[in-house]
Formats: sequence, C-alpha cells, structure tokens
Amino acid sequence: MKNFIVVAVIVPLLLFAGCGKQEDFSRYPSIQIPEYSMSDYYRLLAHNNSEIAYNAICNLIKEAGPIAKKLSDESLDKTSQEYALSLKVYKKIIELLKSRDQKILAASLRFLQAFSTEFGNKKALIEPVLQARVKSANAKYEQVMALCMVATREAKISASFLKSRLNDRSWLVSRATYLLVNVLEHNPMRKELIKRYAKASSITERLLLLSGLSNNFSSRVFKFLTAEGFSVNNFQVKRAIFSMFSQAADKKSVLTWFDENYSKLNKADIVQLAETNYQTFSNEFSSFLLTIFIEKGFMPDRQFLENLNSSLKEFDSKTELSKEDKQVLNSMSRLEQALLADEVLKSAWLTIKNRPEEEIEKTINQDLKREYDLVVDEFLVKTDKILAKYDIEEDRREAYLSDLSHLKEYLVEQFGE
Repeated sequence: MKNFIVVAVIVPLLLFAGCGKQEDFSRYPSIQIPEYSMSDYYRLLAHNNSEIAYNAICNLIKEAGPIAKKLSDESLDKTSQEYALSLKVYKKIIELLKSRDQKILAASLRFLQAFSTEFGNKKALIEPVLQARVKSANAKYEQVMALCMVATREAKISASFLKSRLNDRSWLVSRATYLLVNVLEHNPMRKELIKRYAKASSITERLLLLSGLSNNFSSRVFKFLTAEGFSVNNFQVKRAIFSMFSQAADKKSVLTWFDENYSKLNKADIVQLAETNYQTFSNEFSSFLLTIFIEKGFMPDRQFLENLNSSLKEFDSKTELSKEDKQVLNSMSRLEQALLADEVLKSAWLTIKNRPEEEIEKTINQDLKREYDLVVDEFLVKTDKILAKYDIEEDRREAYLSDLSHLKEYLVEQFGE
C-alpha cells in the first residue's frame, strides 16, 4: 500500500515529575516515507544514522501485531517470503535492544509491547527486555510496560530489579513499576508497597499503590485491605479497595470473612460494598457475596431487582446454554433463592418477576419521563440565571423561558410515550 508523508504520533505525551534533571518523554514522532513497504523499513533498521533507524522502528510499530500473528501461526508456510520478512524484523528488533541509543531502545521496547499482543511465546521476550541497556527515563518506562505485558507470576524477575525501578528518580517509571509488581504478584515487593502506603500523604499516591496489590492478592494483603477499607474516610480509596475483594487468591476465605464479620460492619460500608457488586452480580464471587448480605438481612434496592429480573429473562429464549451461560445462570439463580427465602424480599421480587411485559415497559417509560422532567427543570433554572447574569430584559427573559417550558412539556410527553 502506498503512503503519503505524514507525521505519526505513536504514543501520547507522557509527563512526569521527579527530583533532579530528567529527559523528556518522547511522543515517538516519525515520518512515513512515500512508496515504502515493510521490507524497506526493515532495511533501514541497520542504517548508521540512528534517527533513520529510529524512524524505521516507529513505522514498523503498527505492523508489530500482524508480524507476531504470522510468527505464531503454525499453519503458515515457514518458507514463504512473508514469514521470512516477519522473522527478520522480529530478530532485528531484539538485536536493537542491545543498542546504547536510548531513543532506539525506547522505540524497540514500544514495538515489542504491540508485538506481544499477538505473539504466542511471550516468555521468550522477557529476558531480552530485561537485558536492554536502558538509562533514560523514557526507555526505562517502556521496559517496565513491556514487562507488564509479557511477564507472569512465574517470571524470574529479581527483587533487586524491581526495587531499582520502584526507587527510580522518574515518577512515571516508579509508579509504572507498581503495575509490574501487580502482574508478578510479587509478595516481597507488595510488602514494600504496603509500607509506602502507610507513609503516603496524598490520595493519588494511595490509589496508585493499591494498583500494585489488586491481582490475585494473598491473605496478608487482604488483612491490610480490610483494615484500611473499613477505616478510611476517603470515598475514592474506599471504593477502590471494595472493588478489589473479588480478586483475592483465596476467594472462599474472603467470603467466609464477610460472613463472620458482617455484624461488625457499618451500614454505609455494607451498602457501598453491595453497590460495588451490583454491576457484576452474574459472576460467582459477587453472587456469593450478595447472597451472604441478603441472608444477613441486607435489602437490595429495586433497581437491582429489576436488573436481575431482566438478566434472568434473557435466558428464557435460549435453547442451548454454553458452559459460561450455565455459570452465569447458576450465579443469578443463587441470588433469586436468597430473595425468595426472605418474606419481604420475596414479595417485592415476585411482584417484579410476575409483571406483564407491557407493565414493565410502562414503568420504564414513567421512570424515564420523571428523570427527564427533573433534568429539564434544572436546565430552566440554570438558563434563567445565565439570562439574569447578562441583564437580559425581563420580558424577553420570560418569553424565552416560556418557549423552553412549552418545549419541555412536549419532549417529556414524547419520552413518556
């Protein structure tokens, strides 16, 4: 495909704060060369002008996913020119990770991030990425993000490497490392993050530190999360912690803890925990947690009952259920049984469940009409304030508001039909 000259921005501008002098993060600007194909850019990867080589990498980033897909496709003819070119590009990028040019390193690591999304053997990328001679903040950041995409908890990434990145002078590099600690589920470094959390003075830093603890966390982390989650006053921190409970390594122990400690929790926390799990009630953890709450006396709101009813009805038309469908249905049925076991909730649930379809539609339209009515009223009040602010004559102002009111009545009726 022929190309025109354009300036391509590969990744967004990254800003950072830190102590001492730092290099700016790059936008990865590049120039597409007219009539150039992937093979042409491949040849430029070995160019002795580092900017030209860098430009070639940037232009190949958009090809990284398709290249990886070809190399991972066992059915593809390995003697074909297409496969051979893809392999040569990949090997050359890996070779460029030994470069001392920090722009080339950063762009190569960015290429491998895109490459890893389609590459079958991600483990093969870990060691070359770790061995990259990164020095600039930009290259270090890309190295950490590349590791986030290719590493797993089984990856042999040393604590000393993680510590060096956690203590990096670049704010972005060190905070990106929280994500890598999370991917690796690295318990010693998670212990370090918890220590930092205790010293953190800003909400921003606490939220970032929590991002390093969320994935498949241990009982030690769970103990920290419960202590903090049920004592902190900040809504953002509390909400972040409450959304993490479903990601525990031992979900059964977490559910048992809530079952045993329900009476010790305050009502506001129980309501917020329930609402956090309303959106995911069809998965196993959320359905078990909500079931525990309902059995302990928690009363879910009407909207939750409406959503559960709608979701259950979606299965009525299915003739065959997949394994995933059966798991979802089991989770929702578990919730329904909990509702039926409580006399008050049973009555409310059956009222909703047994309504005729036309009655459901009528209720939805009434709710929509009421909400829209309130929103337009707010709009009228704000409009009046704006007109008064700019000294619009009273007669003109009233006429304008009257016109809006008539329009409102018409639209509300339309929405209510």
